[in-house]
Formats: sequence, structure tokens, C-alpha cells
Amino acid sequence: MEECSCYALDEAFWAVWSDLHGQRIGYTHLCDALQRQRVARDTRDAAAAHSFFGGDLDCPDAQGAFRYVKSGTPRLMSKDIDVARKWRELLTSASIPLFPTGTAGLPTQTLEAGAHRDASGTCDSGESEN
Repeated sequence: MEECSCYALDEAFWAVWSDLHGQRIGYTHLCDALQRQRVARDTRDAAAAHSFFGGDLDCPDAQGAFRYVKSGTPRLMSKDIDVARKWRELLTSASIPLFPTGTAGLPTQTLEAGAHRDASGTCDSGESEN
């Protein structure tokens, strides 16, 4: 189970996946909970991708990242799981321009995890300035 490898020690994993009495939850319950977490993460990440590109995953700024070919026909990704995977891939490759194409005089920057671009092309990293 890949989630187990995210914890340094087995004890840390079971501290999270045990009930209030310290009893480890069952395998089926654990798998169901992890699946719900993955679906929620995919839904959130797909929404972030849609938001970043102004609701249009086929816009020029997306550079075709959300397109694929099926039976010789170009298509646009629509399933949250596919959009979310591609979004996370783009975030880790740091290849998404923060500013719309053709914006003169602005530095070339890339999107960091947790940031988003508003309609004007400015980026909000989600961090407060204190």
C-alpha cells in the first residue's frame, strides 16, 4: 500500500489509522477511507486546474496539456482523475507559465503548488503577507 510508505515508521502510520482505543482499523475500512481521500484530492486538484485556466483547459496557456488522442480523434480530458493527474504533473515539472502568453514586460515565472492565477494573470500563492 503506497500510503504506508509516506510514514517513516509503521507506528506513525497506525497512529493515524487507529480508532480512539488504539485498535487498528480493518483493511476494507482503510482502503475505503483512502479511496475517498484520493477522490476528494482529485476533485480539488481538477477544480484548481479549471480555475487556473479560467475554466478552459483548452486555452492557449494550457499548451495542449489536457488533450489526448483516442482512435485518431483529438479529445479534451474531462474526468477529474485525469485532469488532476495532469495538473499535479504540470506542478511538479514547473512548466506552467504564470502570466498569459503575449503579456509584454512581465518576467517568466512558473506556478508553485498551492498558487493560482486570477483572470488578470496575477498569481496568489495563498500565503498572507505578514
